[in-house]
Amino acid sequence: DTGDMIAIQKVSILPHMTTLQLSDQLLKAGIECLLKNLPLYLKGQLSLIPQPQKGANYAKKLEKSEGLLD
Repeated sequence: DTGDMIAIQKVSILPHMTTLQLSDQLLKAGIECLLKNLPLYLKGQLSLIPQPQKGANYAKKLEKSEGLLD
C-alpha cells in the first residue's frame, strides 16, 4: 500500500517484548490514534501525508492456482 497516510503513530519495540505485549501495545496505540484523528479527518481538518517511495515494494497479483496446497 503506497497511498497517503492520515496519521503516524510511533511505538517502541523493546527487545524483551513478547508477541502478546507488542500486540497489546499496538492495539492501544491504534485506538488512541483513531480516536484522535478520525473526527478531524471526517471534518476535513487533516492534511494527508504522502508515504515515502524509498523502500516501497510491489508484489505481483497472485493467481488462484498459487493458493492450492500440494
